[in-house]
Amino acid sequence: GAQLVTVRGDGFSSKDYRFADLEIIPEKDTCNPGETLRLTINVDQQDAVVWLFPRAANGVCLPPEKVEMNGKTGFYDLKIEMRDMPNFFVEAVTVAKNQVFSETRQICVPPAKRVLVMDVVPSKTNYKPGEDATAKIVLKDLQGNPFVGQAVVTIYDKSLEYISGGSNVGDISSFFWNWKRNHYPSSIEDSLRTYLQTQYPENATAMDTLGIFGNVLKQDFVGEAKLNNYVQYTSMDGGVENGFKSMRKSAMAAGAVEKRVLLAAPIADFSRGNAMIAMEETAADDCAMDADAEAPEAEELGADAGVGGAKVQATVRTNFADSAYWTGAIVTNENGEAEISLKMPENLTTWKIKAWAMGKRTEVGQAETEVITRKNLIIRAQTPRFLVQTDKIVLSAIVHNYLESEKSVEVKVETGDNLATDDKTSQEVRISAGGETRVDWTFTAKSEGDAVVRMFALTDEESDAMEVKFPIITHGILKQDSFSGAIRSQDETASGTVEFTVPKERKPEQTRLEVRFSPTLAGAMFDAVPYLVDYPYGCTEQTLNRFLPAAICQKVVRDMGVNIADLEQKATNLNAQEIGDAAKRAAQWKKTLASPVFNPNELDKIVKFGIGRLTDMQCSDGGWGWFSGYGEYSSAHTTAVVVHGLTIAQASDVKVDANVLKRGVDWLERYEAEQVELLQRGDKVKENPELAKQFNYRYRTSADNLDALVYTVLIESGRHNATMGEYVYRDRLNMSPYALALMGLGFDMTEQNEKRDMVVRNLTQFLRQDDENQTAWLDLGGTPFWYWYGSEIETQAWYLKLLCRTGKTEEASRLVKYLLNNRK
Repeated sequence: GAQLVTVRGDGFSSKDYRFADLEIIPEKDTCNPGETLRLTINVDQQDAVVWLFPRAANGVCLPPEKVEMNGKTGFYDLKIEMRDMPNFFVEAVTVAKNQVFSETRQICVPPAKRVLVMDVVPSKTNYKPGEDATAKIVLKDLQGNPFVGQAVVTIYDKSLEYISGGSNVGDISSFFWNWKRNHYPSSIEDSLRTYLQTQYPENATAMDTLGIFGNVLKQDFVGEAKLNNYVQYTSMDGGVENGFKSMRKSAMAAGAVEKRVLLAAPIADFSRGNAMIAMEETAADDCAMDADAEAPEAEELGADAGVGGAKVQATVRTNFADSAYWTGAIVTNENGEAEISLKMPENLTTWKIKAWAMGKRTEVGQAETEVITRKNLIIRAQTPRFLVQTDKIVLSAIVHNYLESEKSVEVKVETGDNLATDDKTSQEVRISAGGETRVDWTFTAKSEGDAVVRMFALTDEESDAMEVKFPIITHGILKQDSFSGAIRSQDETASGTVEFTVPKERKPEQTRLEVRFSPTLAGAMFDAVPYLVDYPYGCTEQTLNRFLPAAICQKVVRDMGVNIADLEQKATNLNAQEIGDAAKRAAQWKKTLASPVFNPNELDKIVKFGIGRLTDMQCSDGGWGWFSGYGEYSSAHTTAVVVHGLTIAQASDVKVDANVLKRGVDWLERYEAEQVELLQRGDKVKENPELAKQFNYRYRTSADNLDALVYTVLIESGRHNATMGEYVYRDRLNMSPYALALMGLGFDMTEQNEKRDMVVRNLTQFLRQDDENQTAWLDLGGTPFWYWYGSEIETQAWYLKLLCRTGKTEEASRLVKYLLNNRK
């Protein structure tokens, strides 16, 4: 290695020395508050002026100090203050050689006075399970004086650190004082920099660099600085070694490297700072596996626990814990001391005691120690975490004898009724001093529930016992097998049969056969009417939907010859797909079924109000817009929806003003005629593109979804434009399934059966059926839902109408069931 050394003394002159362009050299690496730090500033130019910014931080600089050079060197004495902890920065700027140079140096001021000396002193290092224990917390400052502060104490099983890989809490002083100020010097703007750019003649091809080093001059390779810069970039991609090899190869090829260049690259250390805490092996450490058991209260056995009263009675250890103690509210007294007390858990293991303290001025400290809970005769139960009913398992007891002599030990086990064994539950074994032995029993899990296992090791000198609980899980799962069917025959004696197998191994008390049925899918149409009536409507379409479904339902009931009053009394929601008790569902729906379907007078009021509001909302040209009011204009979509609805209402025995309906139909017919003319222009433009300008670019090249809607609605109203029918059929493959269903209905009403059947085949490719649930639906992927023709439910509904008109009753009923199951 090498180190630059500058020796100064009387008569020292730096004019004959060569320095960097600008450098700051502190007198020492670290300093303390109250000290004066001398900074040596060197510039490679005589009698220069340096502007020094003391205490620069976070990109912000205080007003600078002027430092004049004596030769090439100047000095600045900086008083270190408390506020400088833990670090600060000094930045310097000078102008030399027609350039601006800057340098930044970090000054470290370690906050050593904020660290406390802490100690934890337990009353004993070894405890019996369940024994009362105390520990003293001692807190002092660096001068050894008692310190009053708040402490946090935790006591936990040390074996947890083996699982976690060590403590997850680092040094508290580092947590509070391992921060430091940052400073990123901003680039200084000056007028000395010039930026040159190659100028090329207009439309000339610029020359480009050749290869990765095509823009680097030969002399740029000389010097370690250039190589270092290159390595810093390349190490991010291919590593320092690869970067250096590439640079050396390229440089040698250019003839730039005449001597061997040594390159030293720093290696980042990403290794974890916290070392694993080693754990001393003790006899009690072997018993740490009891940590995961639960902690009910201990139970003492009477004298009958031994054989003939000769054995020492044992306390059953049940209080097994991972954490023995935690508190965050300990305050030391004027002597810097505090005491905690607890009853030790019954784990036989090593316990880690850790404490952290903090003062009012963020003075921090920490300490830790270890204690052990142990016995001279130990029994450890080897049990599973859980069992499944009918499992066979070997339960083991491992007995350690740390007594001074060989012992005859009675080892026995007790369990609840859900575990059974044919082995002897008590065995006598001899264990030498310092030895251990294992005793096994084979058990069978009989029934589910919590299994309680107690194991005993009894001698005439010392005994031990422990209790472990674990669950026995049910053999099998709660399973539901669902079956469904449909009876479609018109014969009143028709029946349906469902066959299934009842499992032999089952719980009768948890077995249930449930049959749900719907007398008709059409009955569900009454469920939606109250919701539609009560919805807070405002726009044209919503006004129509308020009364129209109720009028349709009433018309259907009357045509079926059903008494409306009798239907109201029997009304219930018997949708077989809905979960819940049928009687409770019926009560809920009867409360909400204040439906105008069952009240002709109420329905007449709603219908009259709706018809009147639609009449008022009609625009002067005969169409309808979204809302009625100043500036409203007619919309083809809204007008088609209203005309379609009024046509259905008229067919459902609703009195509709004939003039209102006729004006709406006339508006649609004029709109359709205009669209036909635009489509015809589009055909001419296809043959002669020059006509586009003559038509002022007002033409269309293909029919769309809206044309299909208007076409079908006008057919319902008795108006048929055959030319538009040819256009929508021609361009049907560019339309959505919604529009295909619409035009299919239009073709059927005009007896264009060949076109209708083709449209049905086009839609059938999207049809999906579920035989198990008797449902069918169109798989509509890709249609934007935010357009009216992207509505999945409306598309399914129009397709349902087409299925009904074409006699596909089975698919139609399946589609109805799908709509009911997916209603919201």
